[in-house]
Amino acid sequence: MGNAISEFVASWFVATGKQYRSTTTHRSMIRHRNRSPLWEMIRPPALSAVPTGVYGPAASAGWDRYTAGFRYVGPANHDEARRLGVI
Repeated sequence: MGNAISEFVASWFVATGKQYRSTTTHRSMIRHRNRSPLWEMIRPPALSAVPTGVYGPAASAGWDRYTAGFRYVGPANHDEARRLGVI
Protein backbone atom coordinates (compact mmCIF):
# COMPACT_ATOMS: atom_id res chain seq x y z
CA MET A 1 0.00 0.00 0.00
CA GLY A 2 2.77 2.48 0.89
CA ASN A 3 4.59 2.06 -2.40
CA ALA A 4 1.35 2.32 -4.39
CA ILE A 5 0.48 5.62 -2.70
CA SER A 6 4.03 6.94 -3.19
CA GLU A 7 3.96 6.02 -6.87
CA PHE A 8 0.54 7.62 -7.33
CA VAL A 9 1.66 10.89 -5.72
CA ALA A 10 5.02 10.77 -7.51
CA SER A 11 3.22 10.53 -10.86
CA TRP A 12 1.51 13.87 -10.06
CA PHE A 13 4.84 15.54 -9.35
CA VAL A 14 6.25 14.26 -12.62
CA ALA A 15 3.12 15.51 -14.42
CA THR A 16 3.91 19.02 -13.16
CA GLY A 17 7.54 18.83 -14.31
CA LYS A 18 8.97 18.21 -10.84
CA GLN A 19 11.15 15.39 -9.58
CA TYR A 20 9.98 13.12 -6.80
CA ARG A 21 12.64 11.83 -4.43
CA SER A 22 12.11 9.65 -1.41
CA THR A 23 14.25 8.36 1.42
CA THR A 24 13.09 5.34 3.36
CA THR A 25 14.30 3.11 6.17
CA HIS A 26 11.64 0.46 5.58
CA ARG A 27 13.32 -2.72 4.32
CA SER A 28 10.36 -3.85 2.23
CA MET A 29 10.07 -0.45 0.56
CA ILE A 30 13.80 -0.44 -0.20
CA ARG A 31 13.53 -3.93 -1.70
CA HIS A 32 10.44 -3.04 -3.77
CA ARG A 33 11.89 0.19 -5.14
CA ASN A 34 15.25 -1.38 -5.88
CA ARG A 35 13.52 -4.03 -8.03
CA SER A 36 10.93 -1.72 -9.62
CA PRO A 37 11.48 -0.05 -13.01
CA LEU A 38 9.58 2.96 -11.60
CA TRP A 39 12.39 3.92 -9.21
CA GLU A 40 16.07 4.73 -9.54
CA MET A 41 18.28 4.29 -6.49
CA ILE A 42 20.20 7.51 -5.92
CA ARG A 43 21.70 6.54 -2.57
CA PRO A 44 22.30 2.89 -1.68
CA PRO A 45 21.35 1.60 1.77
CA ALA A 46 23.77 2.88 4.39
CA LEU A 47 23.86 3.86 8.03
CA SER A 48 23.95 7.56 8.72
CA ALA A 49 26.30 8.91 11.33
CA VAL A 50 24.77 11.07 14.04
CA PRO A 51 25.91 14.63 13.29
CA THR A 52 28.19 16.22 15.87
CA GLY A 53 26.26 18.22 18.43
CA VAL A 54 22.94 16.40 17.97
CA TYR A 55 21.40 15.24 21.25
CA GLY A 56 18.04 14.08 22.56
CA PRO A 57 15.31 12.58 20.35
CA ALA A 58 16.96 13.84 17.14
CA ALA A 59 20.03 11.75 17.95
CA SER A 60 18.01 8.55 17.68
CA ALA A 61 15.65 9.52 14.84
CA GLY A 62 16.72 6.95 12.28
CA TRP A 63 20.46 7.44 12.60
CA ASP A 64 20.91 3.79 13.60
CA ARG A 65 18.92 2.37 10.67
CA TYR A 66 19.80 1.73 7.06
CA THR A 67 18.26 4.32 4.76
CA ALA A 68 18.18 4.45 0.98
CA GLY A 69 17.27 7.22 -1.42
CA PHE A 70 15.25 6.86 -4.61
CA ARG A 71 14.01 9.01 -7.48
CA TYR A 72 10.73 8.21 -9.23
CA VAL A 73 11.36 7.60 -12.94
CA GLY A 74 7.94 6.17 -13.81
CA PRO A 75 5.31 7.71 -16.05
CA ALA A 76 3.51 10.96 -15.30
CA ASN A 77 -0.20 10.73 -14.54
CA HIS A 78 -1.36 13.83 -16.44
CA ASP A 79 -5.03 12.86 -16.54
CA GLU A 80 -5.35 12.35 -12.79
CA ALA A 81 -3.28 15.47 -12.04
CA ARG A 82 -5.61 17.55 -14.26
CA ARG A 83 -8.71 16.02 -12.65
CA LEU A 84 -7.45 16.93 -9.20
CA GLY A 85 -6.38 20.40 -10.27
CA VAL A 86 -2.70 19.78 -9.64
CA ILE A 87 -1.88 21.02 -13.15
